[in-house]
Amino acid sequence: MSLMRIAFRNLGRARARTALSLIAVAVGVFVVVLAKGTIDGIFDIMVGNSIRLTSGHVRVVAREYPLKERLLSLNYPVDGFQGEGYESVANALREIPLASHVVPRLRFGAMVAGGEELEGLMAVGVEPQAEDRLIGLSRYLVKGRLLRPGEREAVMGQRILDRLGLGVGDRFTLVFNTALGSLKGYTFVVVGSLNSGLQYLDDGLVFVPLDVAQAMLDMGPAVTEVLVMAKDEARVPELVRDVERVLKARGADARYIAEPWYEHSEMMRTFQVGKTAYNFVYFFILFLASFVVINTMLMIVNERRREIGMMGALGLRPGQIRRLFLLEGGVMGAIGSAIGASIGAIALKVLTGTGIPIPGTSTLDKVFMIPSKLYPRFSWDVIAFASVAGIAVTLVAVSWPSAQAARIEPTQALRTQ
Repeated sequence: MSLMRIAFRNLGRARARTALSLIAVAVGVFVVVLAKGTIDGIFDIMVGNSIRLTSGHVRVVAREYPLKERLLSLNYPVDGFQGEGYESVANALREIPLASHVVPRLRFGAMVAGGEELEGLMAVGVEPQAEDRLIGLSRYLVKGRLLRPGEREAVMGQRILDRLGLGVGDRFTLVFNTALGSLKGYTFVVVGSLNSGLQYLDDGLVFVPLDVAQAMLDMGPAVTEVLVMAKDEARVPELVRDVERVLKARGADARYIAEPWYEHSEMMRTFQVGKTAYNFVYFFILFLASFVVINTMLMIVNERRREIGMMGALGLRPGQIRRLFLLEGGVMGAIGSAIGASIGAIALKVLTGTGIPIPGTSTLDKVFMIPSKLYPRFSWDVIAFASVAGIAVTLVAVSWPSAQAARIEPTQALRTQ
């Protein structure tokens, strides 16, 4: 009789304890599937929003700009390789095979009249069609339309409009400092309102046509940044090297830098470390669940001392006895992991469609870009991770009871009453 057949027969002899062990492993794997899917979903949403709204996969800016970025300085623009305009840089970047699209932006601070007071916000000069491809602004439009180049038009979040008492079709005045340091005011017409569920977008930005922004800010054909999106996010480091080669080939590597999204801010670097650190939490959850399996296997070893002694007396070597008990634990781990992963996959699939409301995110939204409703990430990688981890942790857990069984002396075990 093979060791596997003996293992299955032994598991069927103590069905209650076997069932308890299976349930413990299944619950642990189920929790890991939901936890990892949810945590990965949070990270994906925060990182994805940050990439689309602030950094792109790679951002080309003047070397000094990141130091003054919080002030939204206009003194360190991207104005071409020889001052001929940002389009020369953008066109060169579009020729990179790994680049899917290139998006210029002109960010600046402004104030808008809200009743009798001026309220500060961030204004962004954009190419409407390019920005729509990147952010998907048209999906968030609840009223009106997108911008038209060359027109004094603005698209704003519905929260800003409600706070200012404005609506689509109304006029308002932006007050701002130009690149030459003079104070100006421009009147715009609201042509669209946004409702994305993300406070950073709905309550923090006003979009205006790029060419209009350049003219009113005395920027000429310059922008503050050029974003490059990768066709494959996994190849962003390679894209960074390609962008750096383009800048160096044009003699602009001393003026501009290629900044990948994961170096854009300390928050992005923290996200990457945090996502890895959570893997240890998942293994800890499974380790706690494995205590039931350890106790079960220890009880089995104690109850079967005579039987183990008999197997040894019949010629079964200690290594084979150890493998027998490892097989029993491995079978429990595999079946329990399969059950937990299957139920977890169904629950995760449901949650990815319905979402999880997250109350109280408004205070963190502008910093961490967390929407009011979270959608976990369903991925077969998550299911596979939880399943393999469940089996691995179970095998580690039963290695001690298996070693205990292998050390039993046949003569002593047979004398045990």
